[in-house]
Amino acid sequence: MKAGTKAYIAEEGGKVLSNLVRMAMSRSKKAKSEEEELPAPSQEPPYMPLEQKSAVEKGTACTLCSDEHLSEVSGALSEAVRFARNEGLGSREVIRRVRHARDELNAMERFDLAPEEMVKLPPDEQKIAHWALPQSRDLRHILNSMQSVDDLEQAAAKAANVADEFMAKLQKCKPGYLEAKPAEQEPELPPEVEALKKLVEERKKGK
Repeated sequence: MKAGTKAYIAEEGGKVLSNLVRMAMSRSKKAKSEEEELPAPSQEPPYMPLEQKSAVEKGTACTLCSDEHLSEVSGALSEAVRFARNEGLGSREVIRRVRHARDELNAMERFDLAPEEMVKLPPDEQKIAHWALPQSRDLRHILNSMQSVDDLEQAAAKAANVADEFMAKLQKCKPGYLEAKPAEQEPELPPEVEALKKLVEERKKGK
């Protein structure tokens, strides 16, 4: 076979392979998306996925969810300060973010730091939860009594400090909590695509 013919076959095979790979990945993503869109089974309040409910019962979700709540509060108040400096406390953007921060604190206190949840935690995590509860209440009271942008800035600073200290405490009793998760593996290709891929690679080597 002539060299030009081999090059042509390899080039065309590469194009076909690329199209098949894109189709396979598209189907995989579509199937995954459809699975994620399935409604979660109904449960008694507070409504939560079965996996999260199981984690709470084992004493792990309380502190992990609290960490996320505090992170949300810190971020929302930092954004509120940015708007308040230019538009004042009466700004709609400030009000929305302060309300969001307050809602996060309320949810954390009512559910994740509720007495019936904290008793399920290991002793070291119970200490963290008991430390976080008054911190959350203090923050909420500050937000409810703000009179100036300076008050908001103090609340944002306290929220950031509380979130940082909570995460540091949690990391000590849950090593590996902040470690990066392994990268998601690429979807497995159909056998016929794998065979074509191998054929194209062999022909490229034989050029």
